[in-house]
Amino acid sequence: MIRSQSFLLGLIAVAVVLSGCQSDRQRYQIGDHENVQVPEGFFPEMAIERSWASGKVIYNFQANRKKMTEDTALTLEVMAYFEWLANDLRSGHEVSPYQVRKVLDARNELRRMVRIPPETSTTEAIAQLYSMSKFLKLASANKGEEAPEIAQRRQLLIRTKGQVDKLIRQTLAAKDGAQR
Repeated sequence: MIRSQSFLLGLIAVAVVLSGCQSDRQRYQIGDHENVQVPEGFFPEMAIERSWASGKVIYNFQANRKKMTEDTALTLEVMAYFEWLANDLRSGHEVSPYQVRKVLDARNELRRMVRIPPETSTTEAIAQLYSMSKFLKLASANKGEEAPEIAQRRQLLIRTKGQVDKLIRQTLAAKDGAQR
């Protein structure tokens, strides 16, 4: 009896594999986790990377909104951490593929707003965002008139920040629901 059940289960497993069923990760086109090389100073030496990145993103998209809308350098830095976090979520299974897809869509929208091509690797996107933030921090030390293009990009970021904030809350709520 046990032998026939094992055979039946094996036969079902082979049939499922041969039928071409897609996993949720394939269906939502999550893609593979990229091995990312971050710029020097991106993470503090003793930091747990995911905790550091998620803390920066959550704090700045929720509690520190006003400062983020006023400081383009901070906005770009947080976008770099969001980029890293979106890639890191692709490696684990603690967040549902549906939620990861929503995070990746938000990442793609943020990339579009700052004119980073969608095919750009995560390492390149992080390097671009992080270096722009550092450059703007240096430039802001020489307080001058803000360029119209920077002001325009700031307004675009303000408009979509609400979408990202909502997505973060949904992801956290889904994660809390899954842990219970």
